[in-house]
Amino acid sequence: MENLESLRKLTIFPQGSTTEQELPYLEKTRADLAQHPGKPLEFVDQLNDGQIAVDETLVQQLKALSGLDTGYWLNKEKRYRSSFAAYGASLNMSN
Repeated sequence: MENLESLRKLTIFPQGSTTEQELPYLEKTRADLAQHPGKPLEFVDQLNDGQIAVDETLVQQLKALSGLDTGYWLNKEKRYRSSFAAYGASLNMSN
């Protein structure tokens, strides 16, 4: 139960969840986000949940869709994965 409470306090957001929040500012939709790499809407859900890692290919597609630099996307992904790994390590240490 303590781990669940720690998780609630944790502010680690997958790349996709923040990407989807940025869509209105980019004047894009979820369908645009899925369509650009030629994926179904399910892809957006998986991206939002952090099930899909943002790799070099996806970064290029996100850059083309948003106009934002590849470094922006890669740094967001790196921070998310690092934070998530650190949190997982802290859970293992507390057990």
